Amino acid sequence: MINRSEYKDEIHLAVRDLEWIVTAPFMLAEDPEPNLADLPETKTLLLELQQDPSPLLSHLESLNRHTLGSYFEHLVIFWLSKLPPVTLLATNLQVFDGKTTIGEFDLLFTYQNICYHWELAIKFYLNIGTGTQEVDFVGPKRQDNLDRKLARLFDHQLQLGKKAEAQSKLQKLGAKDIHAHAWVKGVLFQPVSGGQDFTISLPDRVSKNCPQGQWIRLKELNQAKLPEFEHFLRPSKPNWLASRYYQNEALSGGKKALRSIAKETLTKKEEPLLIYLLKMEGPSELRVIERLFVVPDCWSL
Repeated sequence: MINRSEYKDEIHLAVRDLEWIVTAPFMLAEDPEPNLADLPETKTLLLELQQDPSPLLSHLESLNRHTLGSYFEHLVIFWLSKLPPVTLLATNLQVFDGKTTIGEFDLLFTYQNICYHWELAIKFYLNIGTGTQEVDFVGPKRQDNLDRKLARLFDHQLQLGKKAEAQSKLQKLGAKDIHAHAWVKGVLFQPVSGGQDFTISLPDRVSKNCPQGQWIRLKELNQAKLPEFEHFLRPSKPNWLASRYYQNEALSGGKKALRSIAKETLTKKEEPLLIYLLKMEGPSELRVIERLFVVPDCWSL
């Protein structure tokens, strides 16, 4: 997954992914604490990585599971590990009841003498209902939805620090009076027919600033009203994060080329296809103007 070659004039994709993770709005309405994205040390780190991504690439070599979730967690852990005001206490710390695992702390750290517990999640959900209920938003493979995710996050994962089985581990780390927060990033996708008013009909716990895209059935692509674009990209997992790419990474063409690629891909594998529509922002850099899931015609039936 990780390309160790460095670009002379381009920012490495892993650095772009980290920038998006740090700067993108949160999915949930309640922002987690503390706000480490605005620290001057964060800005300095990102600028240094643009010049030399090797520390980040070395860190990512320890990534065993090349999933979007694991990649996301590794990027966040790297970021916090490089912030002088932050002291990491533990990552992926499992808690047992006998031989049974009852939970895991994603991140435990201290900042300004306060101990924090962050539960990390990166999610891409498609709205197949009215968009006002959490259950309306489902994962591309329909094996998960926002309602179940938040129930587990708030009712189980963020409550782990209160369990007796966790107390001995926390005491050994010197972790007291833990402040637990959900640190959730991602994108919500609305049906293309939903137009541009979908931001007013979101579940209460979802931020109105959460990044949003659109989804559409393959058969609807011919008549779909999409933003004007001259390039597009089929990002592969786990690289679903960055908001900018370079011309040599993208495919050229408008809606006709997009339809051809989508039809060919979905014929081989009936699984939602993520497409980024791009426009030029400089001599060679492309900006994502729309994230679009193209799904098989029977996907949401």
